[in-house]
Amino acid sequence: MTETRDGGMLEVEHMGPLLEGEDPDTTHAEDARHCIRLYTELISFKQELLNRAERALDGLSAEAKKELAATDVPVLESQLARYESRLEFWYRRAWELEGIDLDRDQLEVHYRGRSLELTRREYQLLACLMRHPYQYLSARRLVHLAWGEQLADEQLRVYVVRLRRKLEDLELPARLVNRPRKGYTLVFD
Repeated sequence: MTETRDGGMLEVEHMGPLLEGEDPDTTHAEDARHCIRLYTELISFKQELLNRAERALDGLSAEAKKELAATDVPVLESQLARYESRLEFWYRRAWELEGIDLDRDQLEVHYRGRSLELTRREYQLLACLMRHPYQYLSARRLVHLAWGEQLADEQLRVYVVRLRRKLEDLELPARLVNRPRKGYTLVFD
């Protein structure tokens, strides 16, 4: 556990060795953003390796498939899971260092001494996006993760537009981005 500036505690997941220069106790948001970029690249690289290994299974003999599936694939999956865990940690740490806080009870987002009230659905949408930063979620997946129920794409777009406006009003250093055929994500500026 690492103590935050306000005396709270932030859980640090030490899953394996840290990268050289990686300091979970940093007090600089820039360091957290740098680690986010590093782990994002590492995840992309490991995912490519894993995809390549899985494609290679098709052209191998039964014996070689069994060996590769028992050795290389689990190692890559384990490394990928560790990197994803570290990336999630660094997003939470960056939000804490930037002064971003979600208040579940009051349905508010706080940023540098300012507060903004959200509707229940806006809060759930923002909380979901903050749990999956820089990860593009299709409209269907985002609706499922945020609300667990079916909404029309148009209903989601209405909540996205309203949340974007509120985040801009609060001058939050994050944008709710939508990319065709990729989905929605929350991106730090």
